[in-house]
Amino acid sequence: MKISEEDLKNQIRENSLSGVYYLFGEENFLTEFYINKLFKMAEEKDSVGFNTARFNGRELNSESVADFAEGLPVMGNKKYLFIDDLDSETLPANDMDALKAALSDLPETTAVFVSTVNSPVNVKRSSKAKSFVSFMEKTGSVLEFAKKDKPALIKYISGKVKKAGGTISAVDCNLLCELSGNDLTYINNETDKLIAYRPGAEISHEDVLNLCVPVLDNTVFDLSRAILSRQSDRAFSLLQELLAMKQEPVAILGAVSMTFIDLYRAQAAKKAGKTVEDIVKLYDYRGKEFRIRNAYRDCGRYGEEFIRKSLAALVKADRLLKSSRLSSRTVLEQAFAEILKCPA
Repeated sequence: MKISEEDLKNQIRENSLSGVYYLFGEENFLTEFYINKLFKMAEEKDSVGFNTARFNGRELNSESVADFAEGLPVMGNKKYLFIDDLDSETLPANDMDALKAALSDLPETTAVFVSTVNSPVNVKRSSKAKSFVSFMEKTGSVLEFAKKDKPALIKYISGKVKKAGGTISAVDCNLLCELSGNDLTYINNETDKLIAYRPGAEISHEDVLNLCVPVLDNTVFDLSRAILSRQSDRAFSLLQELLAMKQEPVAILGAVSMTFIDLYRAQAAKKAGKTVEDIVKLYDYRGKEFRIRNAYRDCGRYGEEFIRKSLAALVKADRLLKSSRLSSRTVLEQAFAEILKCPA
């Protein structure tokens, strides 16, 4: 069944967690926040250290998962199983079948928490995602974290500052939202920065302007992800948001282009039998290794022709931005539309 964030909070508060839970959604910050909160709670309850297990969903061993899930607690009342960042698109069919079998026949003494953070879960476009979410709804509890709207984000910032003993105006909360591109992860980090700068005091308009930098990378990352996952409405909405924030069109195009360059390099390296470490040594990814690791992981989803045509569209857009009388918005929209219509 579907549950809300408030439902989950109540179950945590009442200590009534049981069965299977699946947490995912656009708001990755909340997925990670609650999974980490649940894991910490499980560890506190596990006095002997044998009743809590955490598996990487990207490298899932379904046999190990089943063995842990089916076993009885050791000197305790409950076992807690966590499967982090499961990607229903790439999980092999035999592992998916084994996982579903294990989750369908859980003892009452085992609670399972599955999450997806780094991969889009689009039930409208992906039959695999739709099938897995449907299965989890029938088997347990599903919580999808949608993006928070502006009023909710303002309330979050204000509440966090108030809890730390300080104050911030609604106008400056709104400013922080605009600088962040309404990204809750960024908002949380920047609010922590402001609180540390003005502990227990009023956070001023100048503080927000001077300390909080407009977040291009995070929003462009979301834009690139929307393009790659064929979410055209979201892609053009994010582009409009970036332009409204007065971000330079050339910088937007450059950041999106790097996503496709990373995919190209990763795909070529994998085809040649090279590793992520080989790519990092060859190109300058110091401090940005996560980018090429993600590209190496994901490049198999896209054909060479798709990546080649996408890069060609981006190069053409770069040339037009620097030499054409067309509006920057038109150039970027045309380039992204060309990529979106190209078969992956």
